[in-house]
Amino acid sequence: MHKDTIEKLQREKNLSKAQMINAQDNLKKIENQRKEINLLRLTIREKEMEKINNPPVDPKIMIKLQESENQVLELNNALSQALDENKALNNLTNGEDGQEVSNLKSLIRKLELKISTLEKLSCVKMTPTLQEGPSHDDLAAQVVKIMSQLECPISLEEIKSPVVCPSGHTIEHKVYEDLVKKGMNDPFSGEKLDSKIIVNRFMTNVKE
Repeated sequence: MHKDTIEKLQREKNLSKAQMINAQDNLKKIENQRKEINLLRLTIREKEMEKINNPPVDPKIMIKLQESENQVLELNNALSQALDENKALNNLTNGEDGQEVSNLKSLIRKLELKISTLEKLSCVKMTPTLQEGPSHDDLAAQVVKIMSQLECPISLEEIKSPVVCPSGHTIEHKVYEDLVKKGMNDPFSGEKLDSKIIVNRFMTNVKE
């Protein structure tokens, strides 16, 4: 592997590591925001109990609070999954010298973009005001938009145990086993080949 290629890959891995650290910090911020939402809900309930003679709190407020909390938890889970995927891909690139990992760079970049976008979204104020306002609707729209972009380019199962079909497509090992049982080990070409033809050559394909 050329020296400039190794240096470029190292820079990308360092950037990915830094983004993971930032994402973990934001994960803590999200958890704190969720606690603030819970505290606000408790405060509203306490005031409702103390002021029995006053009109009850608008149920819409409690609904918005619950929706915001659910969105925080959803983003929390999505960010955790993105961190796991990023870590798995980085571990996969720690091979012996001479292995070309350019085919994995695009996957790492997609995960870095996913984490970066989640970080930006986690900075949005998650606690809705007691008044009707655009903040909650804006957040909901952002959540819908960003969750549509969170499809992992390669699953953890595929990272840990990949199989490359004769057509060049990478599939999970468990999917490959099911295809062999059916007598068709390449779903993309439709060919029925001997199972020995398909081998685990994921890293072989990315060597120089």
